[in-house]
Amino acid sequence: MRKTRGNRIENLEILNKKSHKFQKIKQTKIYNITTISYLASGKDGYSTFALLKGKDTYFDYADSFAVYIENLSKKHKRLKILPLEEHLYKKLYKS
Repeated sequence: MRKTRGNRIENLEILNKKSHKFQKIKQTKIYNITTISYLASGKDGYSTFALLKGKDTYFDYADSFAVYIENLSKKHKRLKILPLEEHLYKKLYKS
């Protein structure tokens, strides 16, 4: 069954990069997010994103990822798989 607007997200948490632990979102805190311009413009149902102040870097996400990998290679490093506890999705529910 579909949930009503305002009740679709439960138990949203953010990964604290310092402590490496997930913590609850604070209503009084401002968070920066990164997304692709398609979603940022309100597509795929993300209409609230279109209302927010944002900055388009005009970076193609695939190119940005390729440059990131290239820079790792120059430093003789490899891409590491995230530990399971840092995966963003803990539970997914079908609507």
